[in-house]
Amino acid sequence: MSIILDNLYIVLNHLDEANGQRRYHWGLFVSEKSPPKGSLLHATDRNRRTMDLQVEERQKWNPLQSSSAIIILKIANSPGMDILRQYAGSIRLMDPRYLPHGEPEWTCRVWLKEVLKSLHNDRYITLDADIG
Repeated sequence: MSIILDNLYIVLNHLDEANGQRRYHWGLFVSEKSPPKGSLLHATDRNRRTMDLQVEERQKWNPLQSSSAIIILKIANSPGMDILRQYAGSIRLMDPRYLPHGEPEWTCRVWLKEVLKSLHNDRYITLDADIG
């Protein structure tokens, strides 16, 4: 796989299994300056209570060197890190009043979908299909 400059990817990382089902951690990866390294934006509960999510950015992250990354899917040209940081931080993560209809709780997947929907609605990216 080659990672090209200034693209936006969905990254799925394998987590453990729960109740016989595989679980995945979802994030947005932006290739910049020196692919395959770039920045990973994701909603994580690292150093917090379980499922108490906050947005985190990891700079100089290389998905090709990750032992848990299993899918790296290009979805759009990157609108730039400033725009992505702004939209990633604008989602009212963990506020149940803003939880999308049909979702039982905030997760990294739900956060990612809301970021992509907002970027698409404001025409920073164009998604080929409904994100729902």
